[in-house]
Amino acid sequence: MKKSFAEEERDDVPYLRCLADRKGLLIGTAVNDWALRSGDAPYQQILQKQFNVVVAENACKWGSLRPSRSVFDFTDADRIQQLAEDNKQKFRGHCLVWHNWNGNPEWLNRFHGSAQEKQALLEEHIGTVVRHFGGKIFAWDVVNEALEDQQPAPSCPALRKSIWSDIPDFIDLAFRRAHEAAPPSTQLFYNDYNVASCRGWSKPKADAMLHLVRGMLERGVPIHGVGFQLHTNTHANTSMLMDGIRENVRRYADLGIVVHMTEVDVPGGQWDHGKFHPLPADKWTDADRATQADIYGELLKICVEEPNVKAFLSWGFTDKYTWLPEDCPLPWDRQYGEKPAVKAMRRALEA
Repeated sequence: MKKSFAEEERDDVPYLRCLADRKGLLIGTAVNDWALRSGDAPYQQILQKQFNVVVAENACKWGSLRPSRSVFDFTDADRIQQLAEDNKQKFRGHCLVWHNWNGNPEWLNRFHGSAQEKQALLEEHIGTVVRHFGGKIFAWDVVNEALEDQQPAPSCPALRKSIWSDIPDFIDLAFRRAHEAAPPSTQLFYNDYNVASCRGWSKPKADAMLHLVRGMLERGVPIHGVGFQLHTNTHANTSMLMDGIRENVRRYADLGIVVHMTEVDVPGGQWDHGKFHPLPADKWTDADRATQADIYGELLKICVEEPNVKAFLSWGFTDKYTWLPEDCPLPWDRQYGEKPAVKAMRRALEA
């Protein structure tokens, strides 16, 4: 008989998923399509043993699902869903609506139909995709990154210009359509970056998201949670960041809204005017790794201590497969060695 994860783990080095299970918390990672297709055995072993929830990094986005307007291709997404099922992991859906040209197929980026035609296209996509997975996906990022980075008047949230902008109330529409197509137990999320802390430089956008969600609730829109992406870095003021996140989490608790930390990574480099300046592996110091570990551990501590935070997902788990390949933002290194961040995460879950 196959052993359970709890029976299989060594007593002195418990798996993250077993510790999280004891706390009633989901801990997971984005799954890299290429790593699965390449048959990378160490990748799949860590993925299976350490996490109780996964999200597809790209396989559930328009660019993967819609090679043409008339064709849906669920091959990659179904592979990840089946792997999650085999590993007894929950599967999180990401994402149904996104502005990003890189995540959309070329035919969609060139689409210049009327607002009515765009609405019909959006409703068709959401309905088809959500019904395809049904109860196999427990939560969906329905709308991703719709807020502008600059929010001069957060009480009137400014939205990005995108292909969907000329659809009246497209965010409300997307949530209502997803709700119609999904099983009643499916949780529907709005997901964004630079919104986790309601202190310091991120406060205007964080406040704008709160106003966006509050307005949706007042209009009866079926939204259940928000995703804090949390692409941060080792230069963050850790104390201020954690205090601001905790305060913000509690604002959503007051609204009855669940929080997931959805895309956590902690590089050593920084963004400047839209360009990322990485810290290569040979430039990382022990102090950098300790700071990275502290941030991972403190974020997970918030998940453990705040009742409405239900999930923690990193945007990948190994530096071998990361959207920031010139940096080292994840808890495992390129050779699958555990960094101090993994120990810090265990410590947070054991507290």
